[in-house]
Amino acid sequence: MNEIATSLENSPNLTSLLIGIGSSIIATAILYGTAELFRRVILPWIADSLYKGVRIDGNWKYIPVNAPANSINLTLNQSGERLTGTLHCSINSFEATYNLSGLIRNGFFTATAIPVSNKMIDAASLLLHVGYEQTTLILNGALLVKTGPAGVKVLENLNFIQNAINYANAQEAPQ
Repeated sequence: MNEIATSLENSPNLTSLLIGIGSSIIATAILYGTAELFRRVILPWIADSLYKGVRIDGNWKYIPVNAPANSINLTLNQSGERLTGTLHCSINSFEATYNLSGLIRNGFFTATAIPVSNKMIDAASLLLHVGYEQTTLILNGALLVKTGPAGVKVLENLNFIQNAINYANAQEAPQ
């Protein structure tokens, strides 16, 4: 240990080199941290502040028309035109949760759903139109799901309603 200290005292070039390497590593870490803060926090905040379109973040519930046993729930988080969240399906004996990632543009919400479980390989896509009925927003559209090795099925005319309004006792679901 004393030999290292003695060699550092006798070699100013080695000391300068080590100080330069250390300060470069610290500067790189600070620069990288600042860039990540800007990319993950500041830019999304600016995009969300400038966004003037419809806001569909929150909880959405599927309104069954012909299959009351089925349940599909969306939980959406919106930052500008970008949305993330979860899709939870309970259809007959099938139950699964998916991570959602999508966009809302021109009154349409498009999203890709990837299963949370690594035991599932099926994915889904959503295309929903944002509409307005009475005093609430309605999402109406289709869900494209994988049904087999090469099969795809479209679940059409899906209606979702936001939050607490319950159409369970209503005569007719919104179209």
